Amino acid sequence: MKVQVNLGLKDKSHAQLLVDADNYTGDMTGNANFSASDIVAAVTATKTATTNMRNACNAPKSETKEDNIIIARDVLERNLTILSHKVEDTANSPSTLDANRLAVLHSSGMSDKNHPAPQKHKFTATNTEISGTVHLTAEGMVNGHNWEYTSDVINFTNKIAVDPTTTSYTDITGLAKKTEYAFFHKAIKAKTKTAIEGPIFLVVT
Repeated sequence: MKVQVNLGLKDKSHAQLLVDADNYTGDMTGNANFSASDIVAAVTATKTATTNMRNACNAPKSETKEDNIIIARDVLERNLTILSHKVEDTANSPSTLDANRLAVLHSSGMSDKNHPAPQKHKFTATNTEISGTVHLTAEGMVNGHNWEYTSDVINFTNKIAVDPTTTSYTDITGLAKKTEYAFFHKAIKAKTKTAIEGPIFLVVT
């Protein structure tokens, strides 16, 4: 059995690429599967490239901003590709048991081409027939739901909280058309601490 990473870099928005890069490097930092010095160095280089791209995206508008983002994204994609090869090499190593290869790959936060990693988000965001309205849906069987969103898809500042619901869905109205938003969800469970899920990105129609 041979596993192969599927990054899908070209299909991702700038914001999604940054979130995924943060997730990969976060999952691999301190991970015993990826403690070799060359992998640690690749993770560090990817973190630096992620920071540089985020800074390029956050820079004030200028004649060179878009070019700088393109250059920074290219560097980040190259670093992520190198990192994915390190993950593949580790997962496919002769010293890794066949039954453990997928688990090793998935521990990096990455997906295999034939066996995608389990979906981390337990909620969805979709456009509706009403322009500027987004429908959010989460898993049920909890006491309630908190919802937030922001148009800052790089740093996620100025999040706007909408009214909590006891239903597992809600609609957010009045959003700007042709604008990308980041959406967040938190399930409310009695006597249980729950984490915020997200972001999920969506361009509003």
